[in-house]
Amino acid sequence: MTQSTQREPTRFTTSDGVTLQGDLTSCDSPKLAVLISAGTGFPRQFYHAIAQFMAERGAIVLTYDYRGIAGSCQGDLAQSEIEYPDWGRYDMVAAVEHLSQAAPGLRITHLAHSVGGHFIGVMSNHQAIDRHAFVSVGTGYFGGHQIK
Repeated sequence: MTQSTQREPTRFTTSDGVTLQGDLTSCDSPKLAVLISAGTGFPRQFYHAIAQFMAERGAIVLTYDYRGIAGSCQGDLAQSEIEYPDWGRYDMVAAVEHLSQAAPGLRITHLAHSVGGHFIGVMSNHQAIDRHAFVSVGTGYFGGHQIK
């Protein structure tokens, strides 16, 4: 059975002071919280269809842009001092905290696309996530790539 849903823009701040843009897609009676962590360079809107699908089935879903990407971009990315692991050290940590506040008492499932799965290892609050689902999260091992 599908439920009616709504999507609302949201903002939250990381522990190092960066404000991130996101969207909460929810239904009237959520039974599960889902965090969607994007692949490199993917804006949060790329994941809106799956967020909508999950919300219609009883989830509250947070999609968000990492620092330097889409709605969370502040200035010229090439001139920024952003370090790639900051997405896991700060952005993903803040996203978990924000979703926990938006969905108190609900278990969190993490849908991690590509680098969204790689950076779980640097998250200080990864234990707050109940389960992970990975999409195209490779090993990063150079031998897994064909060299010509």
